[in-house]
Amino acid sequence: MTSASHKLMFANKHTSGFSVDTLRVNIQNGIETFQSMGSWFESLSNREISESDVKAILNNTLFKKQAKAKIELDKNKTYNWMINQFYQESSILGLNMWSLYNTLTHWATHTPAELRTKNTRVHQRQYDDNQKVLYVLKSPIWNSYMN
Repeated sequence: MTSASHKLMFANKHTSGFSVDTLRVNIQNGIETFQSMGSWFESLSNREISESDVKAILNNTLFKKQAKAKIELDKNKTYNWMINQFYQESSILGLNMWSLYNTLTHWATHTPAELRTKNTRVHQRQYDDNQKVLYVLKSPIWNSYMN
């Protein structure tokens, strides 16, 4: 889950200084946070969007610089991966914000192999990508589709 509680994965990545009690509290807090977000998750599935809406959200957030410079996004590996992943998600969940949210969080938490290089530091990449997803979720364009 992409939220402030996602720090759990990074804060407890190694076993030095490992505290079962602290981990137990963090897990419980994560479960409570997830459960409290039920209505928000439901609202995602109730907001229909189209492929052009997805592109507008991506073009105004993660790919804003490229879109402004009129760089052809069709040649951008990450952009294409996201569009294809949205198609996969929407084939199961429908054309809605839930499918886009799943696309974004899948990208951020799994670092697709085809988007890695031999120098990719996966944990740092996942942290950075999660911050980018938070940026999208807080953006005016995301909120315009949610209201």
